[in-house]
Amino acid sequence: EIILPSIYTEMLDDNIAYIQLMTFGLTTDEDLRGELEDLLAQEPVGLILDLRGNGGGYLITSINIISEFIEEGVVLIERFGDGTEEIYESTGEGIATQIPLVVLIDPGSASASEIVAGAIQDYGRGIVVGDPATHGKGTVQTLMDIGNQLFRNARTNYGALKVTLQQFYLPDGESTQRKGVAADIVVPSITAKMDVGEGDLKYALEHDTVKPAPHVQYGMSPPDLIGQLRKSSAERVEKDDEFVDLLRRINLYVDQKEQDYVSLDEDDFMRRRAELDAQKEDEEKELETEIGSDVIFRDTFYNQEIINIAHEYIEGLTKQNLARAN
Repeated sequence: EIILPSIYTEMLDDNIAYIQLMTFGLTTDEDLRGELEDLLAQEPVGLILDLRGNGGGYLITSINIISEFIEEGVVLIERFGDGTEEIYESTGEGIATQIPLVVLIDPGSASASEIVAGAIQDYGRGIVVGDPATHGKGTVQTLMDIGNQLFRNARTNYGALKVTLQQFYLPDGESTQRKGVAADIVVPSITAKMDVGEGDLKYALEHDTVKPAPHVQYGMSPPDLIGQLRKSSAERVEKDDEFVDLLRRINLYVDQKEQDYVSLDEDDFMRRRAELDAQKEDEEKELETEIGSDVIFRDTFYNQEIINIAHEYIEGLTKQNLARAN
């Protein structure tokens, strides 16, 4: 049996620490603390926490991970079917509560990943960057054996029902269900157009809210700075040839997905097939490049934009702190 690591770390050339969490396993929080200690000893100017593709895991692990970045306060509200609630608070023992923080998300960031990203956003502790929103999985389910529950008969197989038991809410009172956690700065990607979120399911539970929990604001995601970051990123993307080509491929993908018919005209059909073949070839080349590299945070145009955003964010925070100090 091959057990893959749940965490990867790297110091980037720009003196920014990078942590990729693959899942929220039982020991991921302990592993993260050890890695944070090593990274912080190198005095990075900022930290990127990558939750892309992380489908979640243990709830207590997510609480302990949030606690590394938030000193104290409510980080999650859990509501049960009978209306009762359980409140989860930071442990107050974090070692990375001041470093500028960028959290990366995509539609594959679900459940525990959304709890972490949402709490950091609600506290103004950092910025969330990537696809427009996370997956939108804000509930807990269990399988109920029908024979056992209804007839007290464990011998006959009557099937099972998947029953929702709990729902999660962020410190501001918003559920992560359906809507997920919205990015502060959106970077274009094809995954943003894929129907892979909780809201794309036929019978997904609706989004709702509870009373917000009182909590402090770190002031590390000021609206004016976020507005400037969005503007700068959009301008860079517009001028970048690789992003321009990506946007072309995204539009082609959307057109293909929304098409209800296929043209029987041979010229139109062959032109369309050539476009799709070219797109597939480009995607395969990109995949080969990624698989063939042992670098964790690969030097791609997308990741370079993440670095650009991180640098501008760190610089903006530094200027604001200096202005307040004076």
